[in-house]
Amino acid sequence: MGYIFVSYHRPDASKARRIVSGLTAAGYEVWWDQNLPAHRTYHEVIDERLKGSQAVVVLWSKLAGQSDWVRAEADMARTLGKLVQASADAELPPMPFNQIQCARLQDWNGSADHPDWIKVLDGVRVVSGPAGERDSTRTSAAPPRRWLTPTNAALTFSLMLIAGGLYWNNARVPAVVPQNVATEPSAERVAVLEFAAPAEPSLEAFVRGLADRIVDSMSTNGLQAIPNANGNDFRNASLTAAASRIGASFVLDGSVRDEADSLRVNAHIIDAGTNVRLWSNEFRRASNESAALEEQVATHVVDVLRCALVSRRPNAGAIDPQTLAIFMRACDVAQRFDGAPEEIYESARQVTVRAPEFSRGWSMLAIASAFASRNVSPERRKSLLVQARAAAEKARALDPTNAESELALSLVLPQRDWRARQALVQRAMEIDPNSSEVNLVQGTLLAEVGRMSEALAFFRRAVALDPLSPINASALIPALAATGNLIEGREAAERMQRLWPDSPSIWFNRFNRAVASGRAEVALAMLDAVDSAPTTMEAPMRAAWRQFLVALRDGNKDTLHAAIENIALLARNGQFDMSRAISQSSQVGEVDIAYALADAYFGPAVDPVFAEPISGASRYSLFLPPGEALRRDVRFMGLMKRRGLVAYWKETGKWPDFCADPSLPYDCQAEGMK
Repeated sequence: MGYIFVSYHRPDASKARRIVSGLTAAGYEVWWDQNLPAHRTYHEVIDERLKGSQAVVVLWSKLAGQSDWVRAEADMARTLGKLVQASADAELPPMPFNQIQCARLQDWNGSADHPDWIKVLDGVRVVSGPAGERDSTRTSAAPPRRWLTPTNAALTFSLMLIAGGLYWNNARVPAVVPQNVATEPSAERVAVLEFAAPAEPSLEAFVRGLADRIVDSMSTNGLQAIPNANGNDFRNASLTAAASRIGASFVLDGSVRDEADSLRVNAHIIDAGTNVRLWSNEFRRASNESAALEEQVATHVVDVLRCALVSRRPNAGAIDPQTLAIFMRACDVAQRFDGAPEEIYESARQVTVRAPEFSRGWSMLAIASAFASRNVSPERRKSLLVQARAAAEKARALDPTNAESELALSLVLPQRDWRARQALVQRAMEIDPNSSEVNLVQGTLLAEVGRMSEALAFFRRAVALDPLSPINASALIPALAATGNLIEGREAAERMQRLWPDSPSIWFNRFNRAVASGRAEVALAMLDAVDSAPTTMEAPMRAAWRQFLVALRDGNKDTLHAAIENIALLARNGQFDMSRAISQSSQVGEVDIAYALADAYFGPAVDPVFAEPISGASRYSLFLPPGEALRRDVRFMGLMKRRGLVAYWKETGKWPDFCADPSLPYDCQAEGMK
């Protein structure tokens, strides 16, 4: 029978005991030095137990980093390919262990749904296999986290809608975490060169740090890096030969320049077999933000590399480097929300024409077609939806393991057809349970029907599978707000701002948090600087926001009422996001105005998923904290009946979270049964 070895320093015994309990609860047998037999020497037993274990969880702390025993045990675990790391006090492990991912458990109280505890379990499962399926003789090196498919355009757009609803409350709801399934990492290797830079000591240190950060980020996300490749061998006509000698499929190169008070980084990815440049981008930040720039570049590069590696998956289908470059650009634009759906649609269409056997091109076209069908004429919408379905079926036929084809088919259906959409997403989950995109859509479906605590588990899972995705984080943050996980939500938001300072969704995240928390002055300052922000806001909407924020700041009920009436008027005229207008009205207690808007917006003949603009409101904003005043009014159940949700809840027996609120002034289920 296999077991997990837990290594720790004696002062950290209480935290180590929690780890032992958590692993045991997850179904693992655990050995730690509390089980030492009295008749044998310490070092003899430790050596034997380390070598016989399936995985070694090392609990680091400032003091543990100074312990010879802990360092020796970690070194043997690393050599055997069994190392899983956690920190008890937020201290990074000592060198060289600081180059390996380390979960942060300083605020962990033993709960099963803590995101970094989930990372520990994921690491143990990857190294040792799922609980109950461990081979006691296994000692080979563990693969890093699986490589992931690119976040597709549809998820970017749908989760951009979610980004509009970032609000905070104080209820805490536990989540159930789906089980992980260990998968293999990418076999393709990427040569990472030190970026070219002038011979200046400060730049040399930055270049080395950047290369280390990129390699570490690749390793964390299951991409195989070849670090410290000799740039001189690659930066000439012999690039293909140099890459062939070390077995590299792609080459990452670039340059760094110090320009006045800023640092500029140019990065590009090259196909090693043909010397074709597949992708390039420029990054620029203030010189005193060099660490944030390193993290931003590494994050962006890894996301784009995943797009490239899709082409090397089994059953992917043939695609030439020039067409792959088009696909990578579209993938990158979708991940950043840097372009309109029409742009991604046209790129995907080109990919399918140029590489008709490439399944991912067809699934991207299907998704882009579904979203391009919004806000167009009925005739054009019908044509695009037919095209979306045909492209999804083509993707499925070319590669039955392409879970994106199932997700694309779910997007063609009306939003209200929750059962049929759920069936397609469930099929996608069966095909690829470790797809961050599939977990993301599963979470979105659960949130749409008001089951936010269950949705949170899948959003957390999506982030754990692809921690660099801004779309995943944009989904997680409002779910954390809705379930009262305040600290985790704020940390996630701060990390997003650090990684994606030029992302429109991040700007709106910050703006919405300021509004929701009543920090009107902060929101007004952002509004004043919107012309220099990475987003646009039409003049009527900007004026309406200013009127609302000034009234909110001054605390004047009459002017606040007038501001809400103005927002409602603009929303009816299509000049203000309707769902956001409903949420704002509810948030400040203007329930009658909110219901007047909601009755029209969520009418029985309306399906907002295809009627609203692409930058419209969240699919489940009514279940977020600003909608609480609406939910506490018995009229809410009538609105939900018209939406078709009450029928769904009755049919499935799965009622939304708010029905379990003991302070609700009416019986939710009884009203639903009327």
